[in-house]
Amino acid sequence: MQPHHTPIPAAAATGTATVTVLRQLGNVGTVNVNYATSDGSAISGGDYTSTAGTLTFAPGETSKSFSVPITVDAATVENEEQLNLTLSSVTGTAKLGDQSTATVKIQ
Repeated sequence: MQPHHTPIPAAAATGTATVTVLRQLGNVGTVNVNYATSDGSAISGGDYTSTAGTLTFAPGETSKSFSVPITVDAATVENEEQLNLTLSSVTGTAKLGDQSTATVKIQ
């Protein structure tokens, strides 16, 4: 289990960053993985909305996505900012890949 891309691009103008998590090296059985965002140079409540939850992969599923709301502030021009994503607490027959963290870049 790991993020599909890193860094994950997020255009501030769209108001959403879509994060895709891949299930690799097998797709047998049901697997759960928790995800959570945390502040980098982007601050929750001002630049994005903190997001956490659990993705459930049914047998045969190899990818799942979730969204992180990005704050659209047309009145302010900001430099590129980043927030962090962490995958944890895998259940079932899966394990975390070498890359269980990722960066979301707000541009």
